[in-house]
Amino acid sequence: MPMQRHWDNPEKTIVVCEYIGHWTWDEVRVMRDEAKLEYDELPPDHRVYIIHDWSRSEGVPADTLSQAAKLVRETNPLIAGHVFIGISPLLISLFQVFRRFYVSNSAMRFMFAHNLEDAREKIQQAARSQPAVTQK
Repeated sequence: MPMQRHWDNPEKTIVVCEYIGHWTWDEVRVMRDEAKLEYDELPPDHRVYIIHDWSRSEGVPADTLSQAAKLVRETNPLIAGHVFIGISPLLISLFQVFRRFYVSNSAMRFMFAHNLEDAREKIQQAARSQPAVTQK
């Protein structure tokens, strides 16, 4: 199973998505659609952070920039930020370019961590400094 997703805490404020081996953008979209059903059950002022654990991933699929841009444009309004684990320095550099050109939501947080514990700490810091979610 190349992708796994689970809640990291009982408050349902952190989701961990694990990318294992070779995975596809179609699998990412299926995982996102399954998560959306769970997000729809949360209160409208709830915030969710997603930890993307790429530490067991074997590369990224083709067309990464455009596929990631599409996913960001379709992000659920409850998503407050993303933390990436296991990303190479080259991918971090590419991500910085991606963020500059494709991410228009300045409130969306993108962070990088060394491991799961570091990711949780970064989320705690971000949550303390981020304003509450407002619905349009």
